[in-house]
Amino acid sequence: MFLRKYKYTIILILVVLIVVGYIGYKWYGEKMKLVNQGLADPKFPYHEYSLLELVRVKPVGDFNDEDRAKFMQQLRNLPTRTTPQETFDNYIRALKEGDIEKALECCIEKEPKWDPRGKEIKDIWVSWEAEESDRRYLYDLKEEGKLEELIKFLEQVKTRVSWNGENIEKNRPSSKTEVYYKFSCIYDESDICGIGFIKSFYGDWELTGP
Repeated sequence: MFLRKYKYTIILILVVLIVVGYIGYKWYGEKMKLVNQGLADPKFPYHEYSLLELVRVKPVGDFNDEDRAKFMQQLRNLPTRTTPQETFDNYIRALKEGDIEKALECCIEKEPKWDPRGKEIKDIWVSWEAEESDRRYLYDLKEEGKLEELIKFLEQVKTRVSWNGENIEKNRPSSKTEVYYKFSCIYDESDICGIGFIKSFYGDWELTGP
């Protein structure tokens, strides 16, 4: 009696369950494909990575021109987490503590990639690690007892740089991915020197060298 009275309702529920189950199965299968390719988070709900999230573990050079352009736009839209001035302060502070590895965390090296014709391909960043030569340079200064000289020099530089020369605001995006601050040179004030910063994949503006 019950089945006869509600058979159409039961059939409808079964159809809905089958359809939902099929859609869920297809959704899960597609997500697993992305996870296996390293394109999505392996944890539920299997968030598909953006290009910016992908590039944190994958060289930009692996992307095609269209993806590279999308990545650059995402990087520009990424809010600033650490400003250039904060990075410069952190760098000096680490050197004062004698912590070379911590100081190197404030530095990145942008390595250009080259095509077969020997022409540099712009906006392809193969590595963001500080070069070994930079590490050796700072450790040599420490061993020679010359870190204090470098710190004194950097503190002089800090007073000469106009940090408002580039519109880099904390927690806000910037239209640029690289900035260069000019200042009158310490040893020859008639000349112009400068320090450069590159925006990392996390929104930190880091020094282009030690």
